[in-house]
Amino acid sequence: MSKRRFGRVRRLPSGRYQARYPGPDGIDRAAPHTFATKKEAEIWLSKKETEIHESE
Repeated sequence: MSKRRFGRVRRLPSGRYQARYPGPDGIDRAAPHTFATKKEAEIWLSKKETEIHESE
């Protein structure tokens, strides 16, 4: 299992996946919704990372 360099994904008891990431202010934030697959959560995190870096 590889470790992500930005954010993290965890499987919830419901079977869905939650994505969390550190905001630019250092506060840990959750995605606004959960995801059906781990891959969807990872893609969302990648897009969020890009969004944060582009706004710097």
